[in-house]
Amino acid sequence: MYNCMTDEPYKLLVCGDKKTELKVSLEDYDDLSKYNWWYNTKTRDVSRYYKYINKKRTRISLRRYLMNVHGKKGVAITHANGDNLDYRRTNLILTNNMLYEGIHFDNKTYTWSVKIIHH
Repeated sequence: MYNCMTDEPYKLLVCGDKKTELKVSLEDYDDLSKYNWWYNTKTRDVSRYYKYINKKRTRISLRRYLMNVHGKKGVAITHANGDNLDYRRTNLILTNNMLYEGIHFDNKTYTWSVKIIHH
């Protein structure tokens, strides 16, 4: 197993915009390259449309796809080295959405927030 701070071998996966390149683990490249993945500059997340529910397309996040947690509430996945374009498995960290009372990870904006209540 590789540490994310070392030189884990990877391949570059080109997103649907033909400009954004993602680092992915060698064992994931063939599977991931079957789909068009899109990088959202606002949320800094990569996703693809993957199935229809009630005639409406739904999206799946690449990080959730790789960690097999799509649809599970209360789960957050972050990048250990802070690089949102590095999707090597050794760089993805599975965490609980709420680590401590008052600290919460927002899945829509991919940011942490703190709620302080003064009594």
